[in-house]
Amino acid sequence: MPRPCFIFHDPVSYPVGESKRPEWCYYCWLASNNENYRKGWDGEALSPEPVQEPNLFQKLGNFTGAVIEWFASGGERVNEEEREQRLAICKACPSYTGIRCRHCGCGITDQATYFDKLGWKTSKCPEGKWK
Repeated sequence: MPRPCFIFHDPVSYPVGESKRPEWCYYCWLASNNENYRKGWDGEALSPEPVQEPNLFQKLGNFTGAVIEWFASGGERVNEEEREQRLAICKACPSYTGIRCRHCGCGITDQATYFDKLGWKTSKCPEGKWK
């Protein structure tokens, strides 16, 4: 890997607790200590582009379709254990924003509520990770 500072080589401060090497600038330090920076510098692809979250009308359509399907099936719910498994899968997914899914736009919370798609038997992950 070539040194990233072939033009700039001004010594700057390094992160606290790291050993300083006077012959390295900050960019050299990053290239040797930060995997994402190194991958980007070497031309490797970083993480894939994040999925574009649906707009308000798409979210409304997704949720309305899911509600209709759920009511048509009699409003069956999954047991708490299955809901917790679905929640764990969602939280481990890169499309989980911390409050919602980027694919369908539905909110994902720890609390089971009446309009909680994770608890509906008819719900499925838009990525096919759970059914």
